[in-house]
Amino acid sequence: MIVVDRAVLSTFAVPLMDVATIVTRGYLFKIVHRFNYTPATYLVPTKVSESLRFTTFTHTFNLASGAYSYYIFEYDTTQPTPTDETGLNELANGILKIIETSNIDGNIYL
Repeated sequence: MIVVDRAVLSTFAVPLMDVATIVTRGYLFKIVHRFNYTPATYLVPTKVSESLRFTTFTHTFNLASGAYSYYIFEYDTTQPTPTDETGLNELANGILKIIETSNIDGNIYL
């Protein structure tokens, strides 16, 4: 589960390297509300670092507070940035919780 503050630049890490298949890869996130299934939101967060264990991102989530399902797809950065997941390889999925409260530095420590 990824937990972030709403409308605050947050840093989060996801284990992706063991499933990635493209050398020059970018990551497309698909976000879907878990209860009302509003149309999906697609975003490309900023990749901060990549190690053998985790890929770290930063992003400001301006969606309404609540629970969302997230799906992460890889794409080739030598191609135009995709606008949806058509033809892309799904690497991971899980739950994204966006909350209204904030902590001191905007980072989530698990």
